[in-house]
Amino acid sequence: MHWLPTHAENNWQLTAEELDIICRDDPSRPRILILNYPSNPPTGCTYTDDQLLAIANVARKYKLILLSDEIYGEVHFEGKHKSIARYYPEGTIISTGLSKWAGAGGWRLGTFIFPPELRPLQDAMAIIASETYTATSAPPIQHAAIAAFNGGEDIEEYLVQSRRVLKVVGEYMHRRLTDMGAVVQKPEGAFYLFPDFSGFRDQLARKDIKTSQAFCTALLENTGVAILPSSDFGFVPDHLGARLAFVDFDGAAALNLAGGDYADQELDDSYIQQACPRLVLAMDKMEKWLNSCKPAVLDWHPHSFRNRGGGAMSDSVSLQEITDFTEALAREAGELIRHEREENTLRTDYKHQTELVTHADVMADEFITGTIRERFPPHHRILSEETMPDLSQAEELETPLWIVDPPIDGTVNYAYGHPPQVAVSIAYAEKGKVRVGVVHAPFPGETFRATESEGATLNNQPIRHSGATNPRQSLFATGFPYTKDNLEPLVRRLDAMIHQCRDLRRIAPPLWTSAGWPVAGLTSTTKTSAPPGTSPPPV
Repeated sequence: MHWLPTHAENNWQLTAEELDIICRDDPSRPRILILNYPSNPPTGCTYTDDQLLAIANVARKYKLILLSDEIYGEVHFEGKHKSIARYYPEGTIISTGLSKWAGAGGWRLGTFIFPPELRPLQDAMAIIASETYTATSAPPIQHAAIAAFNGGEDIEEYLVQSRRVLKVVGEYMHRRLTDMGAVVQKPEGAFYLFPDFSGFRDQLARKDIKTSQAFCTALLENTGVAILPSSDFGFVPDHLGARLAFVDFDGAAALNLAGGDYADQELDDSYIQQACPRLVLAMDKMEKWLNSCKPAVLDWHPHSFRNRGGGAMSDSVSLQEITDFTEALAREAGELIRHEREENTLRTDYKHQTELVTHADVMADEFITGTIRERFPPHHRILSEETMPDLSQAEELETPLWIVDPPIDGTVNYAYGHPPQVAVSIAYAEKGKVRVGVVHAPFPGETFRATESEGATLNNQPIRHSGATNPRQSLFATGFPYTKDNLEPLVRRLDAMIHQCRDLRRIAPPLWTSAGWPVAGLTSTTKTSAPPGTSPPPV
């Protein structure tokens, strides 16, 4: 058995691209892929229809057998669980059971559903099982399973209330952990969370807590709260994540309260206080312990960046206010990445197995997106390489759109010790048109800022387009992909352009191009910025 690499930006779920990379080197090798969703381990997240279809296509391409573990399917919070078998029926075995969705812990009765195409494998497994197991599930379990699988109004009502309860408890726990400073994915089903406490790494290290096992042991000893270390789920020992199960409450009492006093109203924090007091106490104890470990330096949590009046901004704010907000946000994020580069040990990973990413990328992304979501109404969308990689969608959106390009613009320079060539780039668009853009380079202390119809500035000094009208007067801007397996077309275009323009851009924030401002004629250092009321020389 082999663990497959997954990444935080994908909620630790397998992607079709990663699966294809693994299979392509030995395409004819027989393989069985085990998928568990909603997932344990470890996040409670699930796959979208598009993700399932993409994985199914790769599985069919390489003739994989999928073992789809869907034992938590019935506790998808919205009751909308979908099996990958609908996209790859001929190669999928569905496994499920009684203990999870029916709340029957310890009542171990499971099922495998085979397609006709895999009947030979089913027969072989039956033979092996007959030689392995000498007993069946006890009769009471079998009778209970008949009642559960037959369904009926009682079972349906039980599932409706169970989903309501688990959803509100999961959201409460997610909110509490996020407020503490952990990075955690919001669950979509089951009853698990996977908080990452890497933001406390340096402070924990001073207490000789350097692994997830040591973290969980210290938490248990200091608070009585028991969670499982991420190393139990295939992560390297020093990954400071943990799996948390949020079922420490009286299930019968919680269901009765949800279906009784709260039958016609939303479950809220008052419900949590009544139905799940042990979980509330556990979060209080964990928060108190983590506060004792919090960084003594800047607090980068989004709640430290609140609107002066409190609450979310409305859509009636002016572009000037949005520009001010964007600049302040970019500066704060810039200070964050500067601090992490200068004060802390840089930790790196690879997104999609090829693209370099650092822990500061993750921290900056959480800070920027969290602050925008807190400050503006929910219909404001956020575009990044992770959340909306298809830029064509942006032009079709009627709602406001924030463009983060990406949390650290210049990760390779940042990681390899060339911090001056690093920026935080944020833009704001409405109906597919960019209205505001800010690029802040924290190490040289340069801030580019532009608002529609008001021009652009560099460190508050006006800058303008040079007025160049043909390529030979202009600076040519381009970039190179991180992977190098398809560079030939780009190199051909570069070779054609380099002889038709004045020069190639060396260092400049690329968001100015992607956001709609030409690079040609835009100065990029304070030494060559134009004085007020003048234009910079053509370049």
